[in-house]
Amino acid sequence: MPFPPLTFTRICVETVDRFFVTAVIDELANDKVDHTVLLSLSEGTWTSGMFSKHMCGLALKATVDSDLICVSVDGDVHAIADSGNSKHRIDSSEQGPSQLVTLRVVRRIGESLFAAGMAQRVYRMVDHVTWEAFDEGVFIPREERTEPCGFLALAGSSEDDLCAAGLRGRLWTRSKDGWEENCSPTNIALTAAAIMSDGRFCVGGLLGTVLLGRAGSWSVLEHGETKDDFWGCATFGGKTYLSTYKGIYCLSDDQSQLLPIELWDGSSPSTAVLHAASDSLWSIGQKDLSYSRDGEVWQSVHPQVD
Repeated sequence: MPFPPLTFTRICVETVDRFFVTAVIDELANDKVDHTVLLSLSEGTWTSGMFSKHMCGLALKATVDSDLICVSVDGDVHAIADSGNSKHRIDSSEQGPSQLVTLRVVRRIGESLFAAGMAQRVYRMVDHVTWEAFDEGVFIPREERTEPCGFLALAGSSEDDLCAAGLRGRLWTRSKDGWEENCSPTNIALTAAAIMSDGRFCVGGLLGTVLLGRAGSWSVLEHGETKDDFWGCATFGGKTYLSTYKGIYCLSDDQSQLLPIELWDGSSPSTAVLHAASDSLWSIGQKDLSYSRDGEVWQSVHPQVD
C-alpha cells in the first residue's frame, strides 16, 4: 500500500544515485503526532522507515561506510549502517536538548558532524556514540536566558571556520582561537547559511534578508528581489543559491544581486531547502524533490515506495 500524502522536510545526498529524504505524513502532522518518515534510494532501490519523533536533520559521516546520522529535535541520535542500527543521546544532562530547548540543524562540515539549536547550543560528534559540547562562550545556560535565543543555521569549511546564525539576527563565527560574537547588521531571524567559494559566508533570513561577510565584516545585500523568507542556502559549482517557499535565487557573479532560477516550464514546484552534494544541487519543497547538475537544468524525483 503506498504512503499517504507526505510533506518533505530534509534531504542528505551522497550522489544522485544514493540519498535520504525525511518527510511527515500530512494526516499525522495535522493531528500533531510526532513522527518522521525516512525514505532512501540506493542502487536503484527505494526503502522506507519511520521514527516516533521529529528529526531536525540528517547527515552522512565522513567514513568509508558512510553511516547515516539522524538527530531528533530533543537530542536522540539514530545511526543507520549496513552493519546495523544504533541509538544514543547527544547530551543527557539537564542542560542538554529537550522538547523545550530543541536542536534545529545538523551539518557535516569538513570531517566532522555538528548539531546546533536553541540556547545557542553547538555539539560536535567525537565518535560513534559520543558528542562534545562545542559552544564554550556561546551557550546560554537556563538561568541566564532573558529572551528567546538559538541557532537556526550553521555553515563552514572546518571546525576552525564556522558561522552560526539564528534568532534576533545573532551571528557567531569560530576560528582556531574560539567563538566570537559578530556585530550583526540586522535583528531579523537568520535561517540559512553557506560558505561561499571566496571563503565568505552567505546568510539568509526572514523577509528576504541576505547577509554577506566574515568575522568582523558583514553587509546587507539590498537585492530588492523578494521579501519572502529564505529557508535554504547552498554553494554549488562556485555559485551560491538561496531559496524561499516560492523559488530559488542565485547570487550574481559580482555578488551584487539575486537572479531568479527557472526550474522548468509550466507550474513551478514547491521549494524550501537546498542541499549541495558532490555531483548535484538539490531543492526540497513541501511536495517536490528536484536536482540539477549545473544549477540551470532541473529534474524532478518521485519516491517509489510502497
